[in-house]
Amino acid sequence: MPAPEATAAPPEDAGAGPSGTTTLDGQAVDPAAPRTDAGMAAPSAQELTGATVLDASGETIGTVTDLEVDGDAVTAVLIDVGAYIGGESKIVHLPIDAFHVARAGDGSATHIEASVTRAELEAMDPHQD
Repeated sequence: MPAPEATAAPPEDAGAGPSGTTTLDGQAVDPAAPRTDAGMAAPSAQELTGATVLDASGETIGTVTDLEVDGDAVTAVLIDVGAYIGGESKIVHLPIDAFHVARAGDGSATHIEASVTRAELEAMDPHQD
């Protein structure tokens, strides 16, 4: 009787892990937990426009009011942070590499997480058109 054919195991970065969790790069991921867009397609203009923005500590800092684009690619977001820093409206420019989109288990965007602090926002010059 011939030996059964060997089948390749699924890669460690995909599939079900222990207790029904999904694995990503060998780490267990709860499918219901928010996740970032690392390794996913770039966020769309529709996902970003009007999105709530959180700072590095998880506090809400503002809302995306507008986008900067180059062709079809979003290159930056404009965020109104005035209420967060305790002043009147202040629009700041945040390049796309300074934030990421948090996503639900189904891949839908939940909010934006920015890698800035309150002090950095206060020090930023308001965006000029």
